[in-house]
Amino acid sequence: MSAFRLAVRTLPFAALALLLAVEIYAADPAPSIENVHITYNWRGLGQPRDEVYAVVRDGKEFKASVVVTNGSFGPSGSSATTERSTYTIPVAAIEALIEALRAPSMTKAEGVAALTEPSWLRVNAAAAYQSIVEHPCSDKARELFVARFEDSAAVRKVLDNYFIGMWTDDYPHAEIEGRLKEIGAFKRTTGSQKAFMVPWRSGVHDDWNPALGRSVAALLPETSDGKERLAGKQLLSELAYDVRRGIKDQWENMELRCTYRDLISKLEPHYKILSIYGTSNNFAGYVESSDMPANLAINIVLATDTPAIQQEEVDTLLNLGSIYASQVRAFVVAHPETRFTIWYSQRHSLDEGDLKFHERPELARLRPIARQCVMLYEHDYMYGRRWVVTPNGEVILWSERPTYDTRRPGPGW
Repeated sequence: MSAFRLAVRTLPFAALALLLAVEIYAADPAPSIENVHITYNWRGLGQPRDEVYAVVRDGKEFKASVVVTNGSFGPSGSSATTERSTYTIPVAAIEALIEALRAPSMTKAEGVAALTEPSWLRVNAAAAYQSIVEHPCSDKARELFVARFEDSAAVRKVLDNYFIGMWTDDYPHAEIEGRLKEIGAFKRTTGSQKAFMVPWRSGVHDDWNPALGRSVAALLPETSDGKERLAGKQLLSELAYDVRRGIKDQWENMELRCTYRDLISKLEPHYKILSIYGTSNNFAGYVESSDMPANLAINIVLATDTPAIQQEEVDTLLNLGSIYASQVRAFVVAHPETRFTIWYSQRHSLDEGDLKFHERPELARLRPIARQCVMLYEHDYMYGRRWVVTPNGEVILWSERPTYDTRRPGPGW
């Protein structure tokens, strides 16, 4: 008889029972679920959706049954539909949920810090940039972004503001509750629109630990509407967008000067490029020339579809730009305390559609000459005064500055 068998035979009953319990646990280490229920609901501008999950243990695996209800939507009131299905949940996903529920609650500052660890920022800086710049051009612009993205203190401020804001027509709600042998009864709820749906509410306390959202997402199938939000999949691109917004003027000036370098080479013999800002498929920026008053610039928007179109846009600007500057010169020079900008887009400053004659019927006389007029606006205010200047130099105040208007730092010159 082996020494091990002899030892077992001579063990007291209580010790033998303990040994058997250990052996059974080692053979079946899966967490013990009494019940887990998850709901994810969405309301907003679109078809309402309700997802209800029940998770149970099935031998050494875990099974989830789901009922998805897509509500009626639209003027005709499309019929609601219900779908039912089942799927298997990995043991590791249940263990991650238990770990997240056991973890101490995080304050907002702690949650933000957990999401902005320097090592994570360094590893993800390149992917963050790719998520917001489809066809990068300027190395300097990329380096500027990466330097800001890897600055954990700066990014924490950005992320803190990200969690403050909200948007309309998007109202999610998630809830997970149940009982696990390892931790007992639990319930967490959230209505957050943001990544990981933090904060989660437990009783009267908020928990900003992103691990909870991740662990709930891991329990859901790929077809769940809430999976990406709960997993924080959108965080990298949203964080990248907000980081770039903080360096917008400087970044745009670098990147767009590179993107539109051929067009700029055609402009620069005639105009100084003061600044550039982004628009879809167009070059937009502020320019001035040496023969213009010092307090005047032109805000140009030029089509860039093909090299031939770019050349036509530049040729037209060179002709009309000098005409428009001469047209407004006397008025601009007479008010040196004000910075003025000429609006120029689609190869003109104004057309009949821009002038809402139904609001100013007394100015219907301008209709025949609308394309020859210039729209001049007060540059340093978000909604500054606007004037229409006719070909003979008549200046007509078109709109006043609102009393709530504030000075703006840019974009500009």
